[in-house]
Amino acid sequence: MHYRELLLLVLLQVGIYFVLEKKFLRFILRIKLIDRPGNNKIHSNTIPLTGGPLIFSSIIIYLIFNFINILDKSIVNESIIIFVIGFTFAFLVGLVDDILHINPQKKLFIITFFNILLFQNVAFFQTNILIFKNNFFSLELSIVSLALIFSILSFLAYHYSLSILDGINGIFGTYSVCFLIILLLFFEMKIELYNFIFYLILCLSFVTFLNFKNKLFFGNSGSLMLAALFPYLILYLNNQRDNSIYSLSYLSLVAIPILDMIRLFCIRITNRKSPFSKDLNHFHHLLFKRYQLFFTILIYISLSFLPFIFTQVFNIDALIALIVQFTCFFSGTYYLSRKKINFF
Repeated sequence: MHYRELLLLVLLQVGIYFVLEKKFLRFILRIKLIDRPGNNKIHSNTIPLTGGPLIFSSIIIYLIFNFINILDKSIVNESIIIFVIGFTFAFLVGLVDDILHINPQKKLFIITFFNILLFQNVAFFQTNILIFKNNFFSLELSIVSLALIFSILSFLAYHYSLSILDGINGIFGTYSVCFLIILLLFFEMKIELYNFIFYLILCLSFVTFLNFKNKLFFGNSGSLMLAALFPYLILYLNNQRDNSIYSLSYLSLVAIPILDMIRLFCIRITNRKSPFSKDLNHFHHLLFKRYQLFFTILIYISLSFLPFIFTQVFNIDALIALIVQFTCFFSGTYYLSRKKINFF
């Protein structure tokens, strides 16, 4: 599929959305797919949780278009079908959660159990070797006997940390778009996957624009779906070995959401609260208390991705970049958490 066709396909969907927007919103209100203001929420109006359904429907349209266009060389391959199966399950769990509000522990258990079954039967999700190469040491660590456990734990760490990132308009969508752009720029991949990611960037950009305008939220259906897809992509690219990118660089690419999740868990447990409880103590919330939205997103995205970009563009040692990234995060959260500034 050519990029022109992908762009036209997205523009067609955008046009259909604006034509049917009012009818669509009436349906959403009827099934109560909405987020009302409340404790630990910063919005003051009822917002539809339609980001997830819009992204999911766009992906289904993409798959249908590919299968109809059978003469095209970029037909969806097996790996994309497996990705779709995985994040479809996460989407459905999130959709039910948006309407019925599932307990966080039950939700995480359901997704964990499903992915254990999925990873057992998909070889490219199982990490058998970790490669550490930098200016200080070189090490190849075989973990064949722990491949399934390591892969599942890696998936869950990044998955859950991303699923709780969606707390301020625009930050989850911007993070997602930037993450996918980095994959296109710095990773070798098959043309089928490249086209799929390019199309997803276009769709996410539109949904993020609506999110910035306070027209919709991604909802649990959107955040869980993308939070499943991104770890799938990282595990797939790492285990295919088509890139000369090693473990420390991968860790730098996903570090900030995971570090923030670990920090939150430690604070909540210390305060004798459930690690899954909700609050406004996330790194992006701390930034938003101090800075305007633009600078909040700019700082978060820069800290998330610039260390990885520097290792690839300027050949900065991955270990040094990772140490700087960790130091900036923990010193930044310590400084911001000490500021006594009202949220509004």
